[in-house]
Amino acid sequence: MVAQSSHKWTDIFLDGAHKEFTSDLRGGKHSDSFHDIYPEIEVDAKAFVAEKCSQKSGELKAMHLARFIIEKYCELNGIDEQVNGGYVRSERSCQLDLCRWGAKFEANAQRPYFEGHERNDVVKHRTEFINLFDI
Repeated sequence: MVAQSSHKWTDIFLDGAHKEFTSDLRGGKHSDSFHDIYPEIEVDAKAFVAEKCSQKSGELKAMHLARFIIEKYCELNGIDEQVNGGYVRSERSCQLDLCRWGAKFEANAQRPYFEGHERNDVVKHRTEFINLFDI
């Protein structure tokens, strides 16, 4: 079906029926996005994401970003957050924003180090290595 439709529109374009081709109105931007209306919130959100990701824990969820955006939105528009009650950007739209800004959602394979939970050969080697420096 995609190939047939594509072929049909190619024929219309090549035949010179440009009015019919452009009157389809399928593509293009239909309305402004949230970040087009509030670019300062986008800049602050990017800074928030960068700051959260640079922390040692590196735990950032899309809901944290959605919460940050509603706080900034209410602050910017002078709205009481308690009255508003909802979110301006959904969690899913915040996930899309994070992906657009270059975030990658990967499992953290590096487990935290817990003292006392090491292999015996590693402990022995480290002890021998430290003893070399004892004077």
